[in-house]
Amino acid sequence: MTPAWKGGLGTLALALLLVALLTPSAEQGPRWPWFEEEYLSDPELLRAARFHNASRQQDAALTWAWRRVDTRERAQAASRNATPGLTLRFDPAVPPQLRADVERTVAAEVAMLGAGAPRHPVVVLSVVDPEDRSGRYNRATVLPADVHAPCAVVLRFSGEGLQAAHIPVTDRVLGTCAFHAAFGAPGRGMNAWLLATNMAAASYLVAPSAIAGDTAPLLFGRARSIGAFAALACIAGRAEGCARPFSSDTAAAALVRDPWTAAYRRPIVDSRDVAMHTSTSMTERDSRISDGLLSALATSLGPERFTRIWGSDRAPQEEFAAQEGRPLTEWTGEYFRSQAAPYHAGPMLPSERSLLVFALAIAAAMAALGWSRREIS
Repeated sequence: MTPAWKGGLGTLALALLLVALLTPSAEQGPRWPWFEEEYLSDPELLRAARFHNASRQQDAALTWAWRRVDTRERAQAASRNATPGLTLRFDPAVPPQLRADVERTVAAEVAMLGAGAPRHPVVVLSVVDPEDRSGRYNRATVLPADVHAPCAVVLRFSGEGLQAAHIPVTDRVLGTCAFHAAFGAPGRGMNAWLLATNMAAASYLVAPSAIAGDTAPLLFGRARSIGAFAALACIAGRAEGCARPFSSDTAAAALVRDPWTAAYRRPIVDSRDVAMHTSTSMTERDSRISDGLLSALATSLGPERFTRIWGSDRAPQEEFAAQEGRPLTEWTGEYFRSQAAPYHAGPMLPSERSLLVFALAIAAAMAALGWSRREIS
């Protein structure tokens, strides 16, 4: 073998090595918390760091659980003697300009539903938490214990910067209660599914303005949420991924939506009837998958056909199959594929590095050809 060809093969080998290094492996181990890597060399410091981290998580989980229970009790109290349709209640500490903003925002959202007056009682309660210094607000949807009782929304505003507080135009205040307002009381099957999934796929009916007109394909290559993982599995052809969003087996997985309770096998309190969001949670583009799936189904079927599913005593997937003559997983797969960019399951070259790899391969081939010509001459 001539030296030129040896040099060319060496260059090609180097290029192939770079391709192998750039291509991700099929399995990647779990990432350790920062303190695991920081204190691996000192067992005592590692034990102390683990204890400190567990204590912080436990304290945060207790705070989160208390807030859920407090929200549920406030919603139940505000729902007593509520009038039919829409009822707005305000904490005396809510300043006038914030009260007017809430009234205007809720009225605009009700008008967007296109159903006139709400077909099911909805209560919106605004309160101020003086101990919250975040400067944001939290929105909680509370499903009624009795399916015919009002659906409630609790807006908890931070005591910090209260005079400048407002509802972002990107938010949808009514949450799951928007479905109650538009389609009436849910049937037993639908209500059971909402509870089992912590309303994870029913966070809004009308898409927030931040994502309403965005039709760009979603990229799930770095998926982190339960909804995105299910979408990836569904797009890749796995039936369990298409079935998961409408399965009642997702009760445990719903904990992942709460960052402070994700590490616990069971929630500290049974609060699946309370779904909490921050003021910025509706601005993420993948909300179309993780939070807006039921909204997409309502849009796809139209008001009349969706109302029958919403009011059914059967589970959503059972009612859909009976009504549409095909499994709900088929529709879910079609929707996911319509929203996402093409996705390949398993290890492959990331698209952003493809040009680099091709350039290396071409350079290696040209180098080998050049060496061979010099050797011949």
